[in-house]
Amino acid sequence: MLKRYIGIIFLLVSTLGWSQQDPYFSHYMFMGSYYNPGIAGLEGKSRATLVHQSTWLGYQPTYEEDGGAPHTQVLTGDHPLSLFGSNATNSGASLVVTNDIIGPMVNLQAKVGFSYHINLSTGGVLGIGLRAGAYSYRIRPRYRAIDEEELLTNSDVNKQIRPDMDFGLWYNTSKYYGGISITHVVPFDFDFDVPGINTSLTQHLYINGGYNIDLSGSLVLTPTLIVFSDIVQTQYDFGLTASLNNYKYWAGVNFKQYFTTEPVNQSGLQWITEGMSFKIGTTTLKDDVLRVGYAFNWVMSGVSAKNPTSHELFLSYILPITKDVGYQNSGSPRFRHDD
Repeated sequence: MLKRYIGIIFLLVSTLGWSQQDPYFSHYMFMGSYYNPGIAGLEGKSRATLVHQSTWLGYQPTYEEDGGAPHTQVLTGDHPLSLFGSNATNSGASLVVTNDIIGPMVNLQAKVGFSYHINLSTGGVLGIGLRAGAYSYRIRPRYRAIDEEELLTNSDVNKQIRPDMDFGLWYNTSKYYGGISITHVVPFDFDFDVPGINTSLTQHLYINGGYNIDLSGSLVLTPTLIVFSDIVQTQYDFGLTASLNNYKYWAGVNFKQYFTTEPVNQSGLQWITEGMSFKIGTTTLKDDVLRVGYAFNWVMSGVSAKNPTSHELFLSYILPITKDVGYQNSGSPRFRHDD
């Protein structure tokens, strides 16, 4: 029992900085429903999205088995609904499943949501969304000691599950879009039945948006911004995406920075450029129902403790199950390729 406690304490202390930040994705401009439940159904189509991210590829830590380089998979689904006697889409349902593995830690989320849409006099549409489900926090206390005689290996799986809830507002117009959301609305603690251990599932605030700039009949530039914070650390990502032929092809670059309330080096520097990413993609198949993207991420801070590259694969598919309910597309830059 003492070894079990020691193993859990060691792992929680060594990975605490990783565990409290939700995963970040370079394709955030195509993953609105992951960050904000208010967007559910606004596209007017049933869409499933799958993303895989391998962070710090090739990183070899002291942990056994899966290694320590984080890797994450996210599955989201959106479906428009017509409720309360409406002849057009006025709401939507969503699903989000996240599998986030960081060394010996496995964080699993599964939530379903609902969004109601309000047509405003400004010409835009406001989506108000709520999402609820469960958050599983699991640790596998296995690490290598320098002295083989001191090797501590615990085969027990330590897992706790807590309820989880997100809330969001999302606004679309013909030229721009934006939203604000809070994930993990009600904080919950994980103690793993170990005295002295108490780590929290903390609230995360997201603010993101973009603006569509038509340069010609086929070329569109879309600057985007996402800000996400857990109070201790605030991160910013500035992106610029160029698309051709109504998002038939696209390419772009992102710059990720963060600000922390605690000094991160001897000089007390608090504003850090985390890295940059380059992304490319296309839509394919009949009626462009399949969207495929790839992002290459170059790590620029803390490189002495990380491998410098991360990779992200993005797939999104329009499911042929959407009922024709006379939806009027708002013209948001996120959906222009569907107009």
